[in-house]
Amino acid sequence: MGHAYFPKELPRVFATAGFGNNVDDIIADWRSANLFSQMCDLKVPVKKTTKAGAYKYKLKAWADPEIISTPKRGYERRSLHITHPIPQSLLVD
Repeated sequence: MGHAYFPKELPRVFATAGFGNNVDDIIADWRSANLFSQMCDLKVPVKKTTKAGAYKYKLKAWADPEIISTPKRGYERRSLHITHPIPQSLLVD
């Protein structure tokens, strides 16, 4: 989480090293605040798209990605999507 979480197009002032160094404590705080709940440990895939042994989490809040539009060339734009930190950190964990 501390490396390459943000797109490289963002200025260097946006950094995630502190988040990456403390992600275990941050997840523990989120868990104690009940921001997400673990639904189940899937021993057998429910659907073809579900992986066996995977965890499913239910978030208490909406977690849409943040979309930032940057110029590409001419009048073209590139959309950068920054995922919400809760589902992204649970995925990495």
